[in-house]
Amino acid sequence: MKIIKVRTKKHMKAFLRLPQKLFGDNPCYVPPLWADEKYAYTAKNNPILKNSSFDLFLLLDNNGQSAGRIIAYIDNTFNRHCNAKTGFFGSFECIDDCEAAALLLSTAESWLSARGMDKVRGPINPVAENWGFLLKGYGQPPVYLAPWNPEYYHVFLMAIIKQKTFSRTKPISMADMIFRRVSKDSRSVFISAIQTYS
Repeated sequence: MKIIKVRTKKHMKAFLRLPQKLFGDNPCYVPPLWADEKYAYTAKNNPILKNSSFDLFLLLDNNGQSAGRIIAYIDNTFNRHCNAKTGFFGSFECIDDCEAAALLLSTAESWLSARGMDKVRGPINPVAENWGFLLKGYGQPPVYLAPWNPEYYHVFLMAIIKQKTFSRTKPISMADMIFRRVSKDSRSVFISAIQTYS
């Protein structure tokens, strides 16, 4: 497996269509509006990314096929307002492979760390504007502005945190690791990991 930065139209199409490729047969998966999605990951068309530094990463399997994706971004408006050095990741999608998930997350973390960020928060999708991973309710369609993902995302995140493989260069401070929020109807619970460097 290897990670590449999205730089070509072919790779951008693979990045955009990966969720459909992975979950298109699942009745709970709701695709985006493709006409909007095509331009949503550009600074020109996205108000969050307009004021952010960002890179899109695509994970390719050993056959060169797309197997995962992630965006790493620095929201300069947020950091100025909060007097912070916080980086974000989002648009995380991945095959059922913990090594692949760890590679995506560590790539985003390394990219952010190299640009001076001392915290990483996510997943926060700067396009769909939803936060976290689904913890319960995998068999139900997502509620408005909420993510849907397979159960293995949660398994991966907990395994990566437990093994401390999410941070290759600095230890994880577990104190600030997790916060939860519950949807209004309490059908779905979401998780968002906050990593703070010690």
